[in-house]
Amino acid sequence: MMPVVTLFGPTASGKSALALGLAEVLDGEIVNADSRQIYKGMPLITACPSAEDYARVPHHLYEFLSPDVRYSAGDYAKAATQVIQNVQARGKTAIVVGGTGFYLRALMEGISPIPPISDDINAAVEAEVAEDIAAAYARLQTVDAAWAARIQPTDAQRIARGLAVHGATGRALSEWQQAPASGSPFAFIKLALCPPREVLHRRIADRWQAMLEQGLLEEIRSLKEAGHAATLPALTGLGVAELYRYFEGDLSLEQAVELGIISHRQYAKRQATWLNNQYAADYTQQVPDTAAALAFVRAHPLAT
Repeated sequence: MMPVVTLFGPTASGKSALALGLAEVLDGEIVNADSRQIYKGMPLITACPSAEDYARVPHHLYEFLSPDVRYSAGDYAKAATQVIQNVQARGKTAIVVGGTGFYLRALMEGISPIPPISDDINAAVEAEVAEDIAAAYARLQTVDAAWAARIQPTDAQRIARGLAVHGATGRALSEWQQAPASGSPFAFIKLALCPPREVLHRRIADRWQAMLEQGLLEEIRSLKEAGHAATLPALTGLGVAELYRYFEGDLSLEQAVELGIISHRQYAKRQATWLNNQYAADYTQQVPDTAAALAFVRAHPLAT
């Protein structure tokens, strides 16, 4: 049976198109590994596949949760494992594609035995972070210096995660992560897509223009009117907060878009860093090339 093919890359690098091409040739099905594309009601800002893409090959774990639902890497690993087993049972090739490193790591390495965190504790630390992220990060440095050193002082989601785990268990998240992971039942062929920075920046700007033309403002207005706070983990780092400020009159549309583009560039930089330092790709492309990627997969020892 074919191993699982994974495809990781920064936002706007062209992963989805490359995954579609591979899936069509390999008789595959695509499994999402993007922590924002799992949510409903925001397909433009998260660059979810189009209706035409969904029709070309089966897609899994896209647009199935409300933005106010918490979903951990452990939740993802369990769901993706079941989906992949079902795909392989049908004799198909599973192609896992996304830009969320901790999702892929949980899938490929298994998860550490961190106990579930209650909704009350999660809500409390998220409110703390939303009120004063600098103070929350400073507190994280005192209770889990190792985890704090690994994340950005502006990464609200991971700051909250570190504080919640410590608050619920009395142990640092970094300490829990040192426990042996559960492992994975699959073998992986790991592909990566990482364009040069100037190319990626241009693609991010072009994507924002396309999103605006396709109705991005209406999509964000609907999220805001539904009561979804911009501080929700599902919405941070996407430019949603900046567009909320536009609707509130704090920013012009031009300012909000520019800040959203900067946010996406910063996110892409963090993704590229994870790719270079953590992912250990078997094969990396700068420009999507389905034929070359397909040739690599077919020649890989795991595929023979």
